[in-house]
Amino acid sequence: TSVGLQCMTAGVTSTKPNGTYTFGESISIVVPFTENVSVSGQPIVRLATRTGGAAAPYASGSGTKYLSFNYVVASGDFTNDLDYASSAALELNGGRITDLAGNAAILTLPQPGTALSLASSKDIAIDTTAPTVSITYWTSIVGSISGDTLTVTSSGKSITLAYPKLLPRRCKVVRLTGQA
Repeated sequence: TSVGLQCMTAGVTSTKPNGTYTFGESISIVVPFTENVSVSGQPIVRLATRTGGAAAPYASGSGTKYLSFNYVVASGDFTNDLDYASSAALELNGGRITDLAGNAAILTLPQPGTALSLASSKDIAIDTTAPTVSITYWTSIVGSISGDTLTVTSSGKSITLAYPKLLPRRCKVVRLTGQA
């Protein structure tokens, strides 16, 4: 016999709260089965986040009904509603998923975007697009950086930005200059 997905009572989900995630953040994808399963090797869940799909490798859960796969957001990943790539997105990748008696598991997931899919159970967006700040019509700009704060002042008006929250960690403000 085969082990089937627990499609009638639970679907694919994530332990991450609903929200928008960016470069370097880790998202756990949880795939439920109807009985305890054993995992060997490195199965993956293929996600619909870029051309070819991001791979979320197996992380934990062997011996239980719930397998966790860990997706780390990479540069260029983007989706308004995270889901896996297809109903065949749970891939053995050279590994095995069996019940505790050694019978092969059925790996078919609910169709993406339908009931019990990741997108239907969670509202997780992925956005690695670097934000931009544009300052126009200012005749004189003076800028300073102190700790985690960028302050731009012009014509007596100032804007303060907490730039680690606004700019990707790989960006660095080198110089502020400008004239209208």
